[in-house]
Amino acid sequence: MVRRASKKKSKKKIKAAFLDRDGVINHDYGHVGTIERFDFVENVFTALKKISNQGFKIFIITNQAGIAKKKFSLKNYHTLTSFYLNILRSNNIFIEEVVFCPHHPNGFEKNIQGIVITENQIQE
Repeated sequence: MVRRASKKKSKKKIKAAFLDRDGVINHDYGHVGTIERFDFVENVFTALKKISNQGFKIFIITNQAGIAKKKFSLKNYHTLTSFYLNILRSNNIFIEEVVFCPHHPNGFEKNIQGIVITENQIQE
């Protein structure tokens, strides 16, 4: 019997930073779902650049129960996300992915599988 060496795919690991949006990226005024209510936390650009310069890929995870509570719409959320990602990009800060959970009251518990999948995908 001839045994062949198994070819294991080596997974290239990368460093990843998973950051909450409200209170970390922007001020948390409760249910921030529109451009008018969004403003960046002081020095966040500097902090994000330091994280990136240390070789970390940046991911934003955010619980947006305001969608389920009808405080703002899913369309508002996507418009706001595009708005702040464009500002970050224009400052040479690149976000790999934004993962959000629009549910309430359990928040991330309903979307944890999506976050785990994202984490596994970046280890390729």
